[in-house]
Amino acid sequence: MTTATTGAARIWLPPVVAAVLLAVLALMLGPRALVPGWLAGWLFCLCCCIGASVWLMIHAVTGGRWLGAGRAGLARLAALTPLAALAGLPLLLAAAQLYPWWPGAESARGALYLNAPAFLVRGAVMLGGWSLIGLFAARMGRGAATIGLIFHAVAVSFAGLDWILSRAPEFGSTIFGAVVAALQLALALNAAALALRREDPQALADWGGLMLAAVLGVFYLVAMEVLVIWSGNLPQNAAWYLPRLDDAGTAVAGVALFGGVVLPFLLLLPSRNRADPVWLRRAALPVLGGGMLYLVWLCAPGGAGAGLLAALSVPALLAPAWLRILATGRCPCP
Repeated sequence: MTTATTGAARIWLPPVVAAVLLAVLALMLGPRALVPGWLAGWLFCLCCCIGASVWLMIHAVTGGRWLGAGRAGLARLAALTPLAALAGLPLLLAAAQLYPWWPGAESARGALYLNAPAFLVRGAVMLGGWSLIGLFAARMGRGAATIGLIFHAVAVSFAGLDWILSRAPEFGSTIFGAVVAALQLALALNAAALALRREDPQALADWGGLMLAAVLGVFYLVAMEVLVIWSGNLPQNAAWYLPRLDDAGTAVAGVALFGGVVLPFLLLLPSRNRADPVWLRRAALPVLGGGMLYLVWLCAPGGAGAGLLAALSVPALLAPAWLRILATGRCPCP
């Protein structure tokens, strides 16, 4: 077997394993048990790609030495946005299982905002805009990047409300858009950190500092959201958290907190580690795992096990495209 054949086999192994796993789970648990997990996995991939675009636009506006450490990784990750967006299309077939207000759902209700046509239009605008930004983020000037950041600031608030919070329409959180935006930035930095190489030590140190700040920023926003909303003791808000605070949900949240915040904080606290790409990669892996678990906690209450397996299948199915971009810098998007 040639080296090229072996490499191709390795690239296609993750999606094949993911497809078999999904088929087995669907037979054992039923397709409905996998839908929330697919939503979590799709959002994880989308957050990584959109966050990469946002970092590139921030640099276009503000400048800075830090981007030199991982510009290629961010640009290639941003270029994957259109493909990541397409991975959400299967969710439309199961929308009535995710959203109680969707036509055909058991408790469907009419509303000016939460209705299928408006939801589809908003989703198309958001995903289309983010996909376009992802393809051109690495080449944007200051003016275009400023417009792109304004679009992102508006779109990310609608995305968090539409795709996650509307699963319980009675629940509301004014800070949730900021939580999603911070999560995108953290996941993108850590995903791109996996491709960091030894280059400018100061650029690496700046990158490590941003990774640490992003992780702490997500933790602060999530903690404040839980503290303020839970202490309000309103029935509709408690109804959102109670399914997520059973034994399995508490375990998932605890592992996400340790892997996504505590462990990377300890790894990145020494300044010498923040300038070493090896330590940055070691810190990035638990952050990515913690981010995935947090999204599973949000999207798949009461079914964390099946949800996590389904969520992991989405990045596995996209693995060949990401590995090709990482290796060649060319996006296989249509």
